[in-house]
Amino acid sequence: MPYTISLPLAFLVSLLASLLQPQKTALEEPAPVEPLYVTERVQYDSEDAAIWINQANPEESLLLGTDKEADGALYVFNLRGEIIEDKVVRGLARPNNVDVAYGLELQGTKRDIAVLTERFAHKLRIYALPEMEPIDNGGIEVFAGEEPENEPMGIALYTSSSDSSIYAIVSRKSGPTDGTYLWQYLLQDDGQGNVQGTLVRKFGNYSGKQEIEAVAVDNELGYVYYSDERVGVRKYYADPDSSSDELALFGTSSFAGDQEGIALYKATDSTGFILVSDQQANQLHVYPREGTSSNPHEHPLLREIPIAANATDGLEATSIALPPDFLQGAVVAMSEEETYHFYRWQDIWGDAQPPQDTAFTAQEIIPFNATWKYLDNGSDQDTAWRQPAFDDTGWSSGAGKFGYGIPDANSQLTYGKNKSKKYITTYFRKTFELPDAAAIDSFQGQVKRDDGVIVYLNGQEVYRDNMPSGSVTYTTRAAGTSGGDDGATAVPFSVPPNAFVSGSNTLAVEIHQASPSSSDIAFDLQLLGYTATPGIGDTLNSDSTLLGFGLSATSAAFDKLEAYPNPFSQNITVNFKTKESTAYELWLADSSGKRVGNLRSGTALKGENQHITLKATGLMPGLYFVIVQTEQGSFAVRVLHTK
Repeated sequence: MPYTISLPLAFLVSLLASLLQPQKTALEEPAPVEPLYVTERVQYDSEDAAIWINQANPEESLLLGTDKEADGALYVFNLRGEIIEDKVVRGLARPNNVDVAYGLELQGTKRDIAVLTERFAHKLRIYALPEMEPIDNGGIEVFAGEEPENEPMGIALYTSSSDSSIYAIVSRKSGPTDGTYLWQYLLQDDGQGNVQGTLVRKFGNYSGKQEIEAVAVDNELGYVYYSDERVGVRKYYADPDSSSDELALFGTSSFAGDQEGIALYKATDSTGFILVSDQQANQLHVYPREGTSSNPHEHPLLREIPIAANATDGLEATSIALPPDFLQGAVVAMSEEETYHFYRWQDIWGDAQPPQDTAFTAQEIIPFNATWKYLDNGSDQDTAWRQPAFDDTGWSSGAGKFGYGIPDANSQLTYGKNKSKKYITTYFRKTFELPDAAAIDSFQGQVKRDDGVIVYLNGQEVYRDNMPSGSVTYTTRAAGTSGGDDGATAVPFSVPPNAFVSGSNTLAVEIHQASPSSSDIAFDLQLLGYTATPGIGDTLNSDSTLLGFGLSATSAAFDKLEAYPNPFSQNITVNFKTKESTAYELWLADSSGKRVGNLRSGTALKGENQHITLKATGLMPGLYFVIVQTEQGSFAVRVLHTK
């Protein structure tokens, strides 16, 4: 049944504005956001950027950008992208990433600093701002004794809210998977007015799949984020005295290739956005900085924004007004034609406010540490065990987490008599009830696995990670190890809503080892359901109008209007029939009332079905409205887009 609503004033204003725009006949992919300025070219290879805010004269703030080459440089630009030649630092041995910090005390004077990683010299280089005077006595060696894993790449400067100490958090080209990939250094006066670095912490998981380059810190909230490329964005506490346990892994899906640059746009001291570069797709993925109301470490995807910059690696953002052009702040993106692009924030985000996390209510369907049936005897279960009707009464029962060789297993698994020929595959099953599956709009799982995993729901495969493609047997090995986390990291995944049924459902999971001599195994799983809560569509009266324009949310003009499938992932078809012949316009609106895509328009003849298919290209998962406007009235259908 369609979901009938009437439209509030703010929403109607947005719809009216949409109608007054030029009419188009196809729903096109959103055009890339164009920059306001493109910098002059660097000599070799633009890589990473940082904005230094001139707090006395913001219009004289600077952009710093690395030129990545064996004979590279740190370029300095004004806010129009023009090179300030007398500030450029040349002769650097492959400078990679750069960051800035404010108020480092040197011989009683507070200095703003720029710190970059000089990759081939295995050093940090430090310069006073805005003069670009070196204050590092030739550089600070990093990753000492780690050869050949001692080439620094990413850099983020964290300023402690407790004592204003400044720390450099450094990533590298390659490194270990034992949770010590990043090293953290305290930056201090060496007594002679130069900066010295003291190693205070080693932390950070690494998958081993690609590399870790982009690092960003949130000084106000005390977090550090970094991109484990081809895996996701990892989150930790930034203070060296805090726990080094991983707080979150997000941004694990919807990327065309690498998760690259990270930037923070701070709307307030505690809210805003985390921007991540989807390098191969030329777009930005946007996540809520503050998390959700129920979990500050949950960062759902809000929006994908295409930008004109090509193959963006380094990314920078600020919400501070930089007159005269960037009054709501700026985003700077590296582009592979040896330039950096300046974007106005309002061009990146638009005028719409972000979807609020209160749009959905989460319920925990299966918690971590739940009771599962399991089989760990090394037998060949073929495929019948995946089906709901399979008889598992002979299987063992226990509570997660399951494993051996890990410190936090609640249920110890067995592996056979030979430590060199351990069982490759272990099986798990859990049956659970959903009184009304259709009432839940989307489902999200999290799995802790070591090494590979395949998840089935009611006999249908819904997720696979670290496993080869195609059919598998009980002797199929995982594609690799779990990256050294021993199943400690909860990896998120989505489950199609139409895979669930009302009543009894069965999850079946198989864990595969990468090697018969593997030292450990791990499994646990959580399943959440999200339901749209009362919001825009539930608080409106049925006869709202706007300026006599006739935008009333009444079904009087229609014999039928439906949108399917709902929820939808790729395309959604709108089917409607009008009571009178009429011109119509149809569009999608997001949860803030902003039109997404372009209008579809035409003439509907009385009593004839109209079938219109809209593509979901470029849409973020979330709540949307299909709006149909005719000469007689309007109608809205609430729909949910899932990935």
